[in-house]
Amino acid sequence: EAAFLRAAIAACDCVEHLGERFALRAEEMLCSEADGAVRARLKRIAEAARHCPMRPARTFFEALNAIWYLKELGNAVDAAGVAILGHVDRLLAPYYARDLAAGRITREEARDLVYWFCALTDAKWDLQEAVYGTNTSVNIGGCDREGAAVFNEVTQMIAQAFLDLKLVNPKLQARVSPGADDAYVRLIARVASSGLNVLSVFNDRVIIDAQTRMGKAEADARLYVNGGCQEVLLAETEFNSRAICYLSPSRYLEMMLFPDGQAFFERERILPQVLDGCRDFEEFSRRVFRNMALIINAIAWHYVGFERRWPRHSPLPLLSATNAGCLERGLDLTQGGARYNNSSFALVGAGTFIDSMRAIERTVFEERRFSLDRLREMLRRDFEGFEAERAYLRNKVDKYGEDTEQINAFARRMVEEIASAMSGMPNARGGHYEASIWSFYGYEWMKGRCGATPDGRRAGERLSRGINPSESTRTGIAAMIHTLSALDCGLFPQTAVSYFTLPLSFGRGDDALCEHLIRYFLALGGSAVDFDLLDDAAIQDALAHPERHGDLVVRVCGYSARFVDLEPQMRREIAGRFQRT
Repeated sequence: EAAFLRAAIAACDCVEHLGERFALRAEEMLCSEADGAVRARLKRIAEAARHCPMRPARTFFEALNAIWYLKELGNAVDAAGVAILGHVDRLLAPYYARDLAAGRITREEARDLVYWFCALTDAKWDLQEAVYGTNTSVNIGGCDREGAAVFNEVTQMIAQAFLDLKLVNPKLQARVSPGADDAYVRLIARVASSGLNVLSVFNDRVIIDAQTRMGKAEADARLYVNGGCQEVLLAETEFNSRAICYLSPSRYLEMMLFPDGQAFFERERILPQVLDGCRDFEEFSRRVFRNMALIINAIAWHYVGFERRWPRHSPLPLLSATNAGCLERGLDLTQGGARYNNSSFALVGAGTFIDSMRAIERTVFEERRFSLDRLREMLRRDFEGFEAERAYLRNKVDKYGEDTEQINAFARRMVEEIASAMSGMPNARGGHYEASIWSFYGYEWMKGRCGATPDGRRAGERLSRGINPSESTRTGIAAMIHTLSALDCGLFPQTAVSYFTLPLSFGRGDDALCEHLIRYFLALGGSAVDFDLLDDAAIQDALAHPERHGDLVVRVCGYSARFVDLEPQMRREIAGRFQRT
């Protein structure tokens, strides 16, 4: 305990020392600077650096700098991968209002500072060189600790900065509370319809409820932020180790069906239930999810081992000093010092798995069209010689996302079982694992490791993204959103992400259309959504002539990037999305 407190004090001393070095450097530069405007900036830098963030910010300028300075030091000193600038419109609004009332700043000066603040990520990093930069995010909207909706002039400045500067990073994470101002919803709809493809929208009603189900205080849950991709973290009170492991239920089903998957069970000393001999699909499903829970528990156990070693190898004394609970308990964040200490795995290919389970229920147990052994043979051969059977599985078996009462009820049951299998395991910091469904690169990484699946997908073909239906499912965006009303996304505290891929001609400039989509998504219980408006002609031309399209930005999956900066394989994957919308 004493060692931790000494380390925290040393980390804070480091912050103060580095601030003094910044101030001294600015004063050195003053000696040779003749430009009056630059001299004024250097004097302000020197004054602010000696004061913040060791003491409370006094001005809007100091508050902006304190946020960026601590984010950078979290990366540089603690090496923690800090990627969240925070809920900035809530944090900054009081400073802006005081400065404006006191005449210390004009609206134009404040806007310029916000624009510089938002532009720093793009100015510092590109996709190929970034360590933490491309995952930086800024949060707006939502509500405060008392539940009052947040929407102010700072909110508007931040959104306008993205529209005017056409930023790729940081990502704009827009929370929407039930009491959100109509003008705010219209503002984020304008960002969505712009085709910038940097926006995620989060449903406070669902996400705050999901946090309180995990035993977190509602007042704390209201202060959640989103960082990295779409993961949730409660500001000031939570240390949640997330985005560390991606789970593929379709691969796990394959391991249960074929002997080559048994090596994992043997290595982990797990005795799985065999899938042969089931009387009905209910028994088959129970065995599948029991085995899946055993697999995920085994993975979690390995991560518990990592977390137990974490404090010895990479403690976080600086960040611990800023998080409620650590100093009072005398514990580093890596030891469980925060008020909430959870972890999470992300599920990849949920739609593919749901369709695979439905295909087994329909063709093996209801219609008796195939035996389980016959289905295994098709999968083993990657449907080679079974073209008619594959066509039946793909085109005649109902699919998640088609929005019928039967498939929606089936999907709800599968999603509930998935959440149960992913949740509740203890971690090494006194918390538990929370479920999430989002993808990052996982759907692309894992496709080559997963053989043919019972829904008719061939080996190596892409897995579904987030909570979306499979890419091959023929469904409209309205049906896809309505399907969410059958699911309980509150089972996923770390979000269940939908991805809206729309033709650019369909959405660009149509603020009203994007507003309706956002409102529809929120009303039907969606958790989080990414917008991606694609210009098929531009993307196809960029595949052949990338030098012509340096400003073409796409939403990859949880982050945005210039199309030409992506690896060729990912470019082709994104180009194929339009063909499937």
